[in-house]
Amino acid sequence: MKKALIVQGGGFRTGFSSGVLDAFMENNYNPFDLYIAVSGGAIATSYYIAHQPKHCFNAICFLSEKNRFVNFSNMLRWQPIMDVDVFYDISKKHYPFNREHAEQNIAGKQFAIVMTDKTNGLPFYGNPVESGWEETVIASCSLPFITKGKHTIKGIDYMDGAWGDPLPVEWAVKNGATEITIIRTAPANQKMKNLGLIILVKRIIEKMSQLEKHLRRIMLSTIEVLIL
Repeated sequence: MKKALIVQGGGFRTGFSSGVLDAFMENNYNPFDLYIAVSGGAIATSYYIAHQPKHCFNAICFLSEKNRFVNFSNMLRWQPIMDVDVFYDISKKHYPFNREHAEQNIAGKQFAIVMTDKTNGLPFYGNPVESGWEETVIASCSLPFITKGKHTIKGIDYMDGAWGDPLPVEWAVKNGATEITIIRTAPANQKMKNLGLIILVKRIIEKMSQLEKHLRRIMLSTIEVLIL
């Protein structure tokens, strides 16, 4: 039997997920072989794997303070209103993430953080040990329009994982999960209000990617002509 834990994203609603995981830690409950986290859920799950209770919730409270994470005045400067790069300081200075302990606890298990490949809009299930823990978390939290919109890992641009696979149950089953625990940040019967917008943005991303490739071909052809 392979037990999986899925932690949904949800911005500041991740505070709920962190409360559930804090209760798990308080009772030394961690029977899972596979962990899958999306967006903000990746932060909560990382602290859970490292067994650092209260760190995620305290980090969320810290971020909620005025202009520390959300700054609407940035809109006047054509800058993103959320600074996801603040997670570097969170994990290293304010609420240090014990990566060594996390990697020890994950040995023989699997942890996938869902990101969305910006070139095609498809989900990518990143291994934070291989791709860099903070890097993978930031990529999974990089919302289009609201944050910087992308985070580059090994030459590939990724954005918020919820756009590619907001609740990766199917992927968990494909990877052998026979028992799945899901921590949601929205009611199971709640319909996604912005589903149409998400589909539209995915199509825009695909079209932009195609346009970018087309422009590159034109530029290369122009360079070849100039060289000849």
